Amino acid sequence: MMNRVDKVNEAYQNDPEFRDYVDSYCKSRQISKFEALAHITVAEVAEYYKTKNKDVVGNTATHERSCDAR
Repeated sequence: MMNRVDKVNEAYQNDPEFRDYVDSYCKSRQISKFEALAHITVAEVAEYYKTKNKDVVGNTATHERSCDAR
């Protein structure tokens, strides 16, 4: 089972947008990547990036509109 830091590190390796965030976070705080990956704030942001691109609404083109007059 992966611990939180391992999961955040995996997100860092696989998501260029999250990687940019972590790199900026490290630079602004003058800390290492490994220290940043242990921060709870970075873990929360990793979760945000993981879920932000999921399709929440679905494909609306296949739904019938309830207001259509027939």
